Amino acid sequence: MIVDSRQGPWVRLKAVSATGCARCDAGEGCGGGLFAKLVRDGHQGLSLEDQAGDLKPGEHVVVGLEEGVFLRATLLTYAWPLLILLSLALAGGVLAWPDAWVATAALSGFALASGSVPWLRRRYLDRHLHPRVLRRVHPEQWLCQND
Repeated sequence: MIVDSRQGPWVRLKAVSATGCARCDAGEGCGGGLFAKLVRDGHQGLSLEDQAGDLKPGEHVVVGLEEGVFLRATLLTYAWPLLILLSLALAGGVLAWPDAWVATAALSGFALASGSVPWLRRRYLDRHLHPRVLRRVHPEQWLCQND
């Protein structure tokens, strides 16, 4: 992506090309083709906050999520409810509860943990789920252009 313009701490980014390369269009490259498709479908680019404050128009950048944020989101969404379900089932088994109570406790814990996921996501993950400028690159370093 290329820095198109700057307004205060915000930069406007545009796709490197209007079509992307063959690898990007096939979903195997850097993702420029996906962004180019969004631009073709009526979006006017992407505005991001320049956290370092030193990006200049014309610079090539790589945009993405912080490392590990996708794994944290996946663990929160899937592992957290299952961990609660298994913990309550194990606790009920250790305490020799009747099977119906164990099942009720485990399923109730699963429901409560699943219900808490949106709150936990807003509290701990939302600020990390926005695309960021990860690094600058020279135009000749674009992975999809070195086929």
